[in-house]
Amino acid sequence: MDYTKKINELLIEEFGLNDGMRMAGTVLPNILSDFRKTKILKTLPGLNVSEEYRFDDRKGSIFLTGYRDSKNIPHITEIKINERSVKGDF
Repeated sequence: MDYTKKINELLIEEFGLNDGMRMAGTVLPNILSDFRKTKILKTLPGLNVSEEYRFDDRKGSIFLTGYRDSKNIPHITEIKINERSVKGDF
């Protein structure tokens, strides 16, 4: 199973079909982009950085971990949705 499918399944399980699909289509891509720009790219190469994003409705959070490699490429290595983890290179 690819990581995108697993993440989408977790979002649907946690938040229901409508909210889960909305999050997978709009919220999660924006969170990933923000994490890459504001955290990973501002960290020294090779160092892990983590950030938690809480939802306004307080129904949960997304916790991200990643690093920047020596070629300045950001890598997200773990996504936790309400403590349920998916690991890979996103």
